[in-house]
Amino acid sequence: MSIMTQIGRPRSCDCGECPKCKRREYMRARYQAMSTEERRAMTARRDPEKVKASDAARYYRDWDKRRAAMDKYTREHQEQVATAKRQWKERNPDKAKAQWAANNAVRDGKLTRQPCEVCGSTERVQKHHDDYSKPLEVRWFCPKHHGKHHRKY
Repeated sequence: MSIMTQIGRPRSCDCGECPKCKRREYMRARYQAMSTEERRAMTARRDPEKVKASDAARYYRDWDKRRAAMDKYTREHQEQVATAKRQWKERNPDKAKAQWAANNAVRDGKLTRQPCEVCGSTERVQKHHDDYSKPLEVRWFCPKHHGKHHRKY
């Protein structure tokens, strides 16, 4: 087997002799022998709900690891991060102004943090604007339900 960059979790065994290693080698060879059409057909047979549940579980399980990697990237690439933020503000001036106004209103006590509209959580609630022309009309969501709100449209 050729040496390649490992993606994902490290292997628990690399002996090449045990049943686990032999099965991994067999499955890898079988997949590589498939044509593109066969690979696509195999992917199409997967249960979408099961894949979605697995992806969600992995997302929340690896949250701390991803957060640490993002923080490290931000520290090591400060200029690129600052440029990306500036470009986002230039592309989304209405959003930026609404967020700025809402943040100032929270700071000044004109707007108070509320629990999540869906689950009632009070930790890490986020502001959501339905209309950026009304910056002080916000809805409050926890990160999980804020993401779900955006994905349902």
